[in-house]
Amino acid sequence: NRFRNVEALVHYARAIGAARAGDVAAARRSAGEIAAIRGAMPVARDYDWSGSIGAQWEAATALIALAEGKKDEGIRLLRMAADHEDAVDKHPVTPGALLPVREMLADVLLEDGAAPEALKEYEAVLKTAPRRFNATAGAGRAADKAGDKAKARAYARQLREIADKAETSRPELEWARVYLGGK
Repeated sequence: NRFRNVEALVHYARAIGAARAGDVAAARRSAGEIAAIRGAMPVARDYDWSGSIGAQWEAATALIALAEGKKDEGIRLLRMAADHEDAVDKHPVTPGALLPVREMLADVLLEDGAAPEALKEYEAVLKTAPRRFNATAGAGRAADKAGDKAKARAYARQLREIADKAETSRPELEWARVYLGGK
């Protein structure tokens, strides 16, 4: 079952990339592979692998809806997938989510101009995954766009602390540097 879970993760990553790039056909193929893997998984006594794979399929389906221009449906489905992912217990020998669905939801909300909502979602991610780079960067940008400059500065400082030893720059770090006045 763990091998099938890894296989599902590969298709999940492909579905995310394809949907975000607008390649709906490729995203649908990957979502179909996720569904097939989930359907073929036997019930295990130690862990419900199909639950975590189900949340991946739901997120892929939501991103496909967004790629098709169905914004309200896509956001609604992403919320449901995020809630589902939050409700599924993490297997003790697996790492945390590679890309939490709630973080993707926050990204979509921020892109859509809903900064206060995006900030709430980023902060929910940070409660379960403190100092997560992408969620911290997103929270900073969302706070800034929502008009909460003090919170934006705090997230910019935290982002700089997280990447204190970084050897290369990233756009998020450049944003933090500029936001903090070059400090």
